[in-house]
This record gives sequence, structure tokens and C-alpha cells, in this order.
Amino acid sequence: MEREPVRAWRRKQTIRKWHRRLHKLYFYSGYNTNGYSKEKRFESWKDLKDVRWCKRYKDTGHPCSCPLCTGERYSRLEFSLETKRIIREELFDLN
Repeated sequence: MEREPVRAWRRKQTIRKWHRRLHKLYFYSGYNTNGYSKEKRFESWKDLKDVRWCKRYKDTGHPCSCPLCTGERYSRLEFSLETKRIIREELFDLN
């Protein structure tokens, strides 16, 4: 009995996040215009719900795991090593 409201809340949050992702996709990615003309590809962001490839955004924020879609990931270890390398190169260039 106690678990059902939590599940309903999670379901609502999933739908809310999916709608936000579709908003961003529609307004910022150019799917609201055709590029060459002022003709719209989709009438509103709600039309993206029915498109098959947009359903992937319901589970995850990005459609695939390629570097272009996921973006650059921050690694603290790599960042510190890169910084040390740059400082070391600068010091040796000064001598």
C-alpha cells in the first residue's frame, strides 16, 4: 500500500522529464523549422511524442553512447594529469 504512491510519483517525474527533453529538442535543435524554408516540420513539440526515434529520450537524456551525443565527460584524474603536464611543459620551455 505504501509503495503505490511512490511509484506513481516516479512515473509522473519520468513523464515530466521526457516532456522537458522534448521541449529542448524541439526548440533548440531546429526541429520547429525546415532549415531552408519557414515551413515547420512538426506543428508542436507534442508531435515529437509520436515519432519513433524520440521515444528513446523517455529513458535517457541522450540517444546513444557515441562521443557526439554524450559530450565530454569530466574526469578529475585526467584533468589533474593534463594540468601537471601543461605546467611541466611551460616550465621546461622557460629554461
